[in-house]
Amino acid sequence: ANFKETKTRLDQAKQSAQGLRKDRAVVLDSLAVRKEVAELEGRLSALHAAAEKESGAKVDEAELGSVERQCVEVHREWKRRRKMCMEMVFAFSERADTKVPT
Repeated sequence: ANFKETKTRLDQAKQSAQGLRKDRAVVLDSLAVRKEVAELEGRLSALHAAAEKESGAKVDEAELGSVERQCVEVHREWKRRRKMCMEMVFAFSERADTKVPT
């Protein structure tokens, strides 16, 4: 009975030691994560500071006008192509005797 008790205690001690090792690994991982979070927060604050400095950047009016014109042209082209596609769909639907929802 003495041998069995000793073996049981040894097994319990091994399990306890294994649990402690896992706990220690978790603590070390959490410390590494905290360090990384602190570094990322520092980078974030630096980026915020840089963004605040550059917030007064001027927009080139000529470039803005050019982009607006391109946007209007692209939208106009999209509408033209959409109209052509819908005409084709209606033509096919008439030939197939089906209705196309509008």
